[in-house]
Amino acid sequence: MFQFKPLAVAVLAIVSLPALANNSTSTQTQEGDDHIADVFQTQAGRSQATQTQNGSGQIGWVEQEFGRNRAEQTQSGDTNDSYVLQSGESRSRSVQVQDGSLQGSANFQEGGSDNLIRSNQGGSSHLGSGTQLFETNSEMHIRQRGNANDADQYQADGERNNATIDQRGSGNMASTDSFLQRDSQMTINQNGDANEAFIYQDEGDFTTATVDQVGSQNLVDAFQSAQTNSHYTLTQTGNLNGAQIDQTTGNNNQLTITQIDNGNELEAEQYNASMMTATLTQSGSVNYAEAYQEGIGHVLTVNSTGTGNEVYAGIVSGANGQYGTGQTATLTQNGGFNAITLTQDGLQQLAVLNQTGDENSMETSQGGTSNELYFTQDGDGNQLLVDQTGTDNLVDGTSTDDFSSVEITQSGANNQSLTEQSMGSENSIVVSQTDNANLSSVFQAGSFNSATVTQSGNNMISTITQNGNGNTANAVQQ
Repeated sequence: MFQFKPLAVAVLAIVSLPALANNSTSTQTQEGDDHIADVFQTQAGRSQATQTQNGSGQIGWVEQEFGRNRAEQTQSGDTNDSYVLQSGESRSRSVQVQDGSLQGSANFQEGGSDNLIRSNQGGSSHLGSGTQLFETNSEMHIRQRGNANDADQYQADGERNNATIDQRGSGNMASTDSFLQRDSQMTINQNGDANEAFIYQDEGDFTTATVDQVGSQNLVDAFQSAQTNSHYTLTQTGNLNGAQIDQTTGNNNQLTITQIDNGNELEAEQYNASMMTATLTQSGSVNYAEAYQEGIGHVLTVNSTGTGNEVYAGIVSGANGQYGTGQTATLTQNGGFNAITLTQDGLQQLAVLNQTGDENSMETSQGGTSNELYFTQDGDGNQLLVDQTGTDNLVDGTSTDDFSSVEITQSGANNQSLTEQSMGSENSIVVSQTDNANLSSVFQAGSFNSATVTQSGNNMISTITQNGNGNTANAVQQ
């Protein structure tokens, strides 16, 4: 594909000559195999080139420059290729339609504005590509129907452009790349199974990237570097889908990922950046999410609904959680067999954790200054472990429970720990505080509850209230 084929001398004679007049029209129709149709129009005003080829091994070529032109190519058969090159155009159109298999289409626009590229391919094993350089207010659309198709788009040094890939079928691949784009949009829509989508954006501003996949065993890989005020959105609906997203060396970017149905996996990393926001939502069963943030002023929100969900705010390349200054994390799970692990390191961290369901477990660690942690567990077999180190830390909690256990360790100054477990059984709370002005209050209602509080330092207050059966309280102050 995309290779000129040896042709007879009689076939070569069909090639059109350059058109220089205004409003010129070139129409070519070819029947058979291994033909070439070639049109070159320059400074031709509102000109049009139309090529229709039926057969196999056909090549259609249209080149237009410095005008408001239209190129239309239609090919039916197998192993056909179509090319459109437009340079210095304004309000020009490139439309390609291919039906068959092993077709290839390529579009190139440079240095124009308000231009349109539209490529429609039906069948299997097609390759569609589009490139726009130094374009403004231009659009590029690739539409493929069938299996094992490949589409790629590239935009650079432009603004207010729109690129879309729409694929229906299985085993398709789509990729979009952008460089130095401003206020532009890139969209990939895939419907089928075992599809792959790749997005790369570099040094853009106010750009939007959107991927929507429907089906099973789909894969998304996205990398954004040095982006500013940009937004990436991914939606996967189906089973056993996977996504890996990296955002680095940028600021004020947003990441929104939604996975619906069973067995999905998600990895999201934001690092060497500032003021980044990540929102991860999983709905279904046996979902798995990893999130890593490093920098200044990041916000992380994770929502899991279903059974067997696991959320690790970290565990990426051996690292955990959020690192930097002023990070905020909110993690919510609803279902059974859920697990949350969060580690924060820096200043002014805030974590909010909520679990509802069966056999949930939370493990968190905060280090730095002015950290706050809130947790809510509602369900069966819940367990929470919290470790804080720093100044002005606060742990608040509520367990409405079965088989719940809370263990809190604080070290620093002005620490507070408040926990309440109600209307459950076999609950246990262990709190250890060290140093200045610490306060611990434990409230339990139910059966088989046990509370242990150890305080060491200055101005400590400990209050334990237990209502129910078989409760044991032990408080030590030094």
